[in-house]
Amino acid sequence: MRELPLLLPNKGWDPRILAFRSADVVTVFAILTRRWTILVDTLYSRAGAVELARQALQAAALCHGGEAPPLLVVNTHADWDHAWGNQVFAGPEAAFPAPVLGTRECARRLRQAEDALELEAMQAGEPQRFAGASLVPPSLAFEGTLEIDGGDLVAHLLPAPGHVPGQVVVWFPEIRHLLAGDAVEHPMPFVQGPGHLKDMVATLEALRRLAPLRVLACHDRLDGDPCLIQKNLDYFRRVREAARAHGDADPKSPELDRLVDLPFEKLCDEVPREAWDFYRGAHLKALRAALAEVQGSGGQGR
Repeated sequence: MRELPLLLPNKGWDPRILAFRSADVVTVFAILTRRWTILVDTLYSRAGAVELARQALQAAALCHGGEAPPLLVVNTHADWDHAWGNQVFAGPEAAFPAPVLGTRECARRLRQAEDALELEAMQAGEPQRFAGASLVPPSLAFEGTLEIDGGDLVAHLLPAPGHVPGQVVVWFPEIRHLLAGDAVEHPMPFVQGPGHLKDMVATLEALRRLAPLRVLACHDRLDGDPCLIQKNLDYFRRVREAARAHGDADPKSPELDRLVDLPFEKLCDEVPREAWDFYRGAHLKALRAALAEVQGSGGQGR
C-alpha cells in the first residue's frame, strides 16, 4: 500500500487543482495560483507531507514556467488524516516553512491532550505509517470566513460544521469548484455524535446552494460529481425517516441497522469490502444521531 501521496489523473476539473491520494486513506489537494501554491490538508506523516510539498512545488514551477509561488497551507479540520503533517510547514522542524491557516477550533484540538493520546496510540499500533507525525496547530487561526487572493483564483474558506466543529471547505466562485473536505463523502459523511446531525444537514444544504460545477471531497471516488451533495442529503433524509418510523428503537443496540428499514448493505454497493466496518460504523452513528433527535423531541422528529 502506497503511503506517500500519489498524483491522481484529472477527470475534468480545473487543471490548477491537483489531487493527491495517500494509500486508501485520504485525498488532499494543491491549488496552483499565481501568488500562492496552496496545500489543502497535510496528511498524517512527516514523509507524506514532505512528498506532498515537493510534488506541489515542482508542479507549480512547471505551471508558471520558472519558480514556484510560495507555499500556503490550509487545514480543513484537525482530524489525524488531514493535519498531522503540519510540522513540515510550521514549528522548529519545518522542512518547508509556510503559513498554516486553520480555524480556532482546529488549533484548539491540535493542542488538546485527547488528540495527543490518539497520536500516541496510533503511532504505537502503526509506527511506520505515522512516523514523524506530531500535533502542530495552525500558525494563523481564524473564525468565520477567510479569503485567499491567489491573483487568478480567490479561495473562500467557508465554515462547514457537522463532521466536526471548526471544519471549513474551500470554494472557488470564479470556476464554481468546491473542495469539500469531509463535509461531503461517498457513500455518506461521518457524523461524530448526536448533536452534529443538524449541523451536517445545514452545511450540505448551504453547499448545495452554491451550485458547484465540481465537488472534490477527501473521501470519494473523486470524479468531481456535484450530485454527491444531493446524494448525501438524500441519505440523511432516509436516515431521519427510518428513525421516525422506529422511534422506540434502542440507540445502543449494536444491531441497530438491522432493526430499522435502512440496513447498511443497501448503501454499500460501491464501497470496498475492506472499508465496510468503517462505513457501517458511520451508518450506525448517523442512525443513533437521528434517533436522538426523535426521542429528544417527544417522537415528533424534525
